[in-house]
Amino acid sequence: MSPDEALGLAQILLAILFFALGGTTFIIETSERIRPLLHKHLPRKPFIFLTVLNFVAVVGLIALAGYSFKDERWRVVSEFLAKGGTVLILGLFAILGIRMLRIDLRTWVIGKIQKSISDALLERGSFAEADLEDLVLLGEDLRGAQKNVVIAAIGELAVAAQSSPRYDGNELEGIIQGLQRVLQTSEPAGLDENYRRAIEIIGASWRRLVSKGFAAENDARVLREAACAIGEASVKNASDAIILRCMAAIPNNVETPFRVGAAAVKQRRFRIALAALNRLESIAAAENRLPGQLIALVAHLCELGGVAARHARDFGARLHRSAEEIERATGDAAAGFYAAGDFAAADAVNAHLLTHARG
Repeated sequence: MSPDEALGLAQILLAILFFALGGTTFIIETSERIRPLLHKHLPRKPFIFLTVLNFVAVVGLIALAGYSFKDERWRVVSEFLAKGGTVLILGLFAILGIRMLRIDLRTWVIGKIQKSISDALLERGSFAEADLEDLVLLGEDLRGAQKNVVIAAIGELAVAAQSSPRYDGNELEGIIQGLQRVLQTSEPAGLDENYRRAIEIIGASWRRLVSKGFAAENDARVLREAACAIGEASVKNASDAIILRCMAAIPNNVETPFRVGAAAVKQRRFRIALAALNRLESIAAAENRLPGQLIALVAHLCELGGVAARHARDFGARLHRSAEEIERATGDAAAGFYAAGDFAAADAVNAHLLTHARG
């Protein structure tokens, strides 16, 4: 092999080497914020192996270019090895590149992170917060129906956390808060499906929590708060069916229908507001009490005036409650909302319901 041929092959391999070191930048089409995260989780061993092999081949070709064989047989052997090795390395890089192009690297990385967290939960009962943060960042970056891949992964993490023998009802906070962050960047194109899957995760997690006897632990508060927050956010642009699912995700939870109903009043989605009122009335009838959330939602509806206000004020008759009972419950509700810092609800109760109860 002539020196020019050897150096030509070395140049080809050097070009491939430079592409290997920075080529995934072109393969992975995503934001600058997410690209380093994907590189962090991509498999490194194949790249390292091929890069080292390529470097060794380049050094060998450069050395070959400056060496003169006296024996013709060795010259033929060296030429065969040089050309064959170059073709082999090019073929290996081509296979790796095609493989990367044929798979969705983000989905692969999401699955890898999910498995890492799930394995850690089963082995130790805890996981690296950095892995969950990476998963959530990927979910925030994705749009529309693509988010469902991350939402499904978070659902599997919730299952893994609650299936661990070490689970004690205090493991879901980071996972569920991550789910809420992913939903915050949802777009109209896939919004209903994003919310539907998230609500299913909340409901399933609640059922597992109750079945294990941890309804009084911190995860119960986390799930109730998530149902409320997701419900309030869904009122802005989700369909009625999705919002109704959210109110039903956690049975006998008065906080979710109240907060969803109050948000619906602000957005003037009266069907949702009345559905929330009906749900609160059903809970009140089943538990034979007048929850402050029911009274506060009635107060918000009274602020609207008209038919909605008249329907809301009749809740006492529908629940067969006397004016004295309503007045007493109303006073307790106002005091409770003031103590909780919900001054808007407390003021609405005082401005509307106490007047009607005493009138």
